[in-house]
Amino acid sequence: INLSHNSLIGSLPPKLGYSWTKLQTLNLERNRLWGEIPKDFGHLGSLRTLKLSHNKLTGTIPPQLFYSSSPLTYLGLVDNHLNGTLPQSMYTLPRINEIHIDRNSLSGTLGSILPSSSLESSTTVSFPKTLTELTLSTNKFTGTIPDDWFVDRDASLYSLNLEINQLSGTLPETLFENGGQQQLEYLNLGSNKLSGTISSRFGELKGLTHVILWMNYLEGTIPSEMGTLSNLELLHVTYNYISGVVPQELCDLRNGVGVSSGSGGFDILSADCVGNKKNPLPKVECSCCSICLAGYDN
Repeated sequence: INLSHNSLIGSLPPKLGYSWTKLQTLNLERNRLWGEIPKDFGHLGSLRTLKLSHNKLTGTIPPQLFYSSSPLTYLGLVDNHLNGTLPQSMYTLPRINEIHIDRNSLSGTLGSILPSSSLESSTTVSFPKTLTELTLSTNKFTGTIPDDWFVDRDASLYSLNLEINQLSGTLPETLFENGGQQQLEYLNLGSNKLSGTISSRFGELKGLTHVILWMNYLEGTIPSEMGTLSNLELLHVTYNYISGVVPQELCDLRNGVGVSSGSGGFDILSADCVGNKKNPLPKVECSCCSICLAGYDN
């Protein structure tokens, strides 16, 4: 069923979960639906695609939607008024490809992927191997990015967007360990409260095309190893406490110089490379940036 881009109003009928048990696709995006997501939608045992984005839905995400035998491959709840925390059962979906729950009012921590049955045995279980895109941006999540999100070297995750939350701490070392997440292309952690330095091990993640770290509390310098990312198209590090000189390796990559340079697609490189009223000298020296901002005053 596809009824997207209409002017439907009202709430979602709970009985639908019992009536359409063979339904595989439900697309109600871009309407004017309100109320809560019925927990009885968990009875849609054949549902593969659930698209409820761009409505006015409220309440929490019912954990009944997620169960270990669910065939769900796509979940879209973007741009609603959902609150509460992420159900831990969301991490158990065996066939899920994409999860998009950005632009809501979800809170709490991102949680561990350790199911409750595994806590005593300390067995780590990471994302389903089928998950390729996870977008949780523009919410109110706090705490750190869980270490066990990145422990599986056979994962398929190539897009992770956690922008505009209140996440703190440093980047998990598991992102780089044992060869790193080579399939990861898009990493957006901008506008959070992350601290520490930009690891030189970013250079090991050869699949990266977009790295967005703007508006955090990162310090230190930009590592020269990032100049080895031949697929890089965009690097945003403005509004941090980074200092020093942008490595020549990055400038060479941007200018298409050297055998390790990419295909000429490195279009956007931004840093705090102009001064401000309080500090007229820029914090970062950059001869090849496409965007130079003043950054924080202090």
